[in-house]
Amino acid sequence: MADLQKENLTVVSETMMRKNSSGDFVSGKMDREVAYSAEKKGSSFGKLFVVGLLAVALAGGLIATIVIYESQPPRREFGWWHSTTIYQIYPWSFKDSNGDGIGDLKGITSKLDHLKELGVETIWLSPVYPSPMKDFGYDISNYRDIYPPFGTLADFEEMLDKMHEKGLKLFMDFVPNHSSDEHVWFKESVRKAPGFSEYYIWHKGHPTRNITVENSTEVLRPAPPNNWRSVFGGDAWEWHPERREYYYHAFLTSQPDLNWRNPALVKEMDEVLEFWLKKGVDGFRIDAVPFLFEQEHDIIDANETTLNPYAESDLLPSSYNYIVHPLTLNLPETYLQVQNWTKLMKKYTDGEKNGVPKFLIIEVVTKNTTIINGYYPEDPFVTPTMPFYFGLIWMDNRTTGFDIERLVNDCLDKLPKGGWPTWNIGNHDQLRATDRLGNRGLIDGLNMVNLLLPGTPTSYYGEEIGMLNTELKESQIVDPAALNLNGTDPNWVLRSRDPARAPMQWDSSTSAGFSTNSTTWLPVGPEWNTTRNVAYQKNATRSHYKVYRKLIQIRKGPAFKTGTMRPGLIDDSLYSFVRENLDQRYLVAIDLRRSGTETVEYDFSDVVQGTGELVVASVNLYNPDGTLRDAALDRPIKMDKVPLTPSGAIVLKLK
Repeated sequence: MADLQKENLTVVSETMMRKNSSGDFVSGKMDREVAYSAEKKGSSFGKLFVVGLLAVALAGGLIATIVIYESQPPRREFGWWHSTTIYQIYPWSFKDSNGDGIGDLKGITSKLDHLKELGVETIWLSPVYPSPMKDFGYDISNYRDIYPPFGTLADFEEMLDKMHEKGLKLFMDFVPNHSSDEHVWFKESVRKAPGFSEYYIWHKGHPTRNITVENSTEVLRPAPPNNWRSVFGGDAWEWHPERREYYYHAFLTSQPDLNWRNPALVKEMDEVLEFWLKKGVDGFRIDAVPFLFEQEHDIIDANETTLNPYAESDLLPSSYNYIVHPLTLNLPETYLQVQNWTKLMKKYTDGEKNGVPKFLIIEVVTKNTTIINGYYPEDPFVTPTMPFYFGLIWMDNRTTGFDIERLVNDCLDKLPKGGWPTWNIGNHDQLRATDRLGNRGLIDGLNMVNLLLPGTPTSYYGEEIGMLNTELKESQIVDPAALNLNGTDPNWVLRSRDPARAPMQWDSSTSAGFSTNSTTWLPVGPEWNTTRNVAYQKNATRSHYKVYRKLIQIRKGPAFKTGTMRPGLIDDSLYSFVRENLDQRYLVAIDLRRSGTETVEYDFSDVVQGTGELVVASVNLYNPDGTLRDAALDRPIKMDKVPLTPSGAIVLKLK
């Protein structure tokens, strides 16, 4: 009870019986409170008391116990970040305004009306800083300017002003773990210039072990201090012949790690954030946060060797993810640094006339929710700092309804008090969800899950039209994550992230309307000149675009914005959930069968009663003429006979 008192919650708790994949009944949580009631601020928290207790035995084996706790005011107000929908733009690929075959800032500005019409409210802009582009912008050579092919600072300011005029917010990718080796800081650090010598992580090497150097004037030099690995393959220690020391790089050799134990570097990076905050950006997505700190002392022969229990089965023993990295990931100092950034955001929030909170979203790529939850602030409901939860990213062509339930529950059940979940089904580092799940028709259902679960969703550009992975020849691969494995990993082509980074498909003109140039930095994806482009889908009777736009609209309603969520009927081939508040109830259901044509009438009567009215249906549930394939969906739907075909998905308003 004490924990509930601290949070001023209205809590609804139910226990249900549901069938597992073998047809047996198993118990599980049916309802969790995921939203705080929004109410004007008032006096301090009052008495918590029970207003109702009800035990109901329902037909079909459902047993529900409902306990409602009601608190006295005040209750916390939702912030803008609780209800926003984030849209990720990869600047290389969104829109080319000058015909050079790559995207740019003016191109983004020209397409803001598309984003506004779509209904998204916050833009996440992947890196646009000057860079040698060995990792496509994540190797920064100047944190306070714009990559010239993308435009100028004036172009950025114009884009930001236009976004704000349209009611859109912008947060930028901030890459604090490493810079480019072409950054002036690194060049000065190499020569041990005063003030810069310790900007990066340097080590003289192993004190008693040497290595033979081939093709060098040196016969021997010190061995690396330990076996720490680079994410992109090989050793994380690189010898620099001028400084005659090793520097540490968690990623490419051209991405030396910055030294976050150096107060001068910390101050410098705070000033970088302030540079962009003063221009009016609304927050940051902070890249690769777990890598910020490494063990500082006693690192000679401090090797990392423990096998990773989450490692994919096809990984080579030399791969980064084959082992765990307790000495180089998620050190305690990392969490403290995130707290410091949170304080900096609050400083700029308090300094604004309207006091709109600045936003931080933390990239933490792990399946360990304990690690993820450590990045929430002390009072996460009122402090807009949230880690990305990547659970839905792990879905693939074997994923079942039970798997999705487990991924969702793993996030929601383990949230810290007041924690707010985040969701995404795709990004620039993963193959597109449309292809990843094994049936392209599932994209509407995946968008339903992403957008309608409680929390803050992020959509990757092109998901609104069901964009596919582009098809590449080996000679067209440009991603260093794959190229670095060529010659050591027989599956190196499959490691490429390029297929998900192809140009946005706007229409059926040259290069899908992305560019007037017929040659683009990556090839345009499949079906761009038929059905998978924005212009076609905006005009079609039924389309992924129209489904997505409708989902955004209903997401803004009270049942989805502040309501509760409970699981629906779940089995191997079905995932569903209910969103509700006092006035509205909705059922969201996705059929996960990848093949076949048979309609299954699912019985939801043990989960919800009454009838349902169709609000949104996936495109594959319609005939070419726009009529529903199953006429039963066109009239009040009884909960014991809800028809779905393979990969079909629906949202029903319950009555």
